[in-house]
Amino acid sequence: MIDRGVPTVIWDVHGISLTPPADQPGRHVVQVEVLLASSSVKDGWVIVTFDTPAGPSDTLSGPSYLYDLSPSAVRAVQDAVGVAPAGS
Repeated sequence: MIDRGVPTVIWDVHGISLTPPADQPGRHVVQVEVLLASSSVKDGWVIVTFDTPAGPSDTLSGPSYLYDLSPSAVRAVQDAVGVAPAGS
């Protein structure tokens, strides 16, 4: 997992209301972490952290889950932040 998680781009969502993944209806997304390492681009992974069951808080104490993301979306984030693709 270390190879798959370095480097990353982390977005602390705070008060912005994002549509949660289909398996987490009604949950508030508090952080999105896009994994940018070479194996992540192939598989397209993102870690989504939700609020606590009691509701939003100032800490990231809610559950985090690994989700599939379009590999082209991961590649677009790589391009935006200047992370070279594997083998270059």
